[in-house]
Amino acid sequence: MSDKFRIAVVDDELELLDNIICLLEENKEYQVVGFTDPVEALRRLRDEAPDLLITDISMPNMGGLDLLASLRVNVPDLPAIVLSAYVDVDSCLKALRLGVMDVIEKPYKNEELLDSVALGARVGRARAKIARVLRDPNSNENAKILDELYDCRQKMFEKARS
Repeated sequence: MSDKFRIAVVDDELELLDNIICLLEENKEYQVVGFTDPVEALRRLRDEAPDLLITDISMPNMGGLDLLASLRVNVPDLPAIVLSAYVDVDSCLKALRLGVMDVIEKPYKNEELLDSVALGARVGRARAKIARVLRDPNSNENAKILDELYDCRQKMFEKARS
């Protein structure tokens, strides 16, 4: 398995999708896959979840929040960032109830998206490691994993304060 963070991006606007993929792939830590069709994304990601999902909130066939809810059946802790051209209170509340890490208004600022992705990818990886610790509590690797989780938690608190 690659040490790269696996990030899935779903947006029905091909140009925006390509821009986000190019921006993220500048960071060699990320392995990015993009989808213009949320139904196809669901089919492909259901069994092999990414470390982080970035999705547009409003798309034909299936909205981003519905996509996230469907993926969470198999991956309850999947971190997600939602992009929206129009951020309204109802959508934000639904996103919060689903545990979305961030709601970013389009047009997004590269730095804002990159900061959110950096944290979200680490949270996703940390949650996967927690699952491993819980499956095998006697592993010698657990102390290292718990240290990484603590560092990730500290970064989350720092972001929340800023």
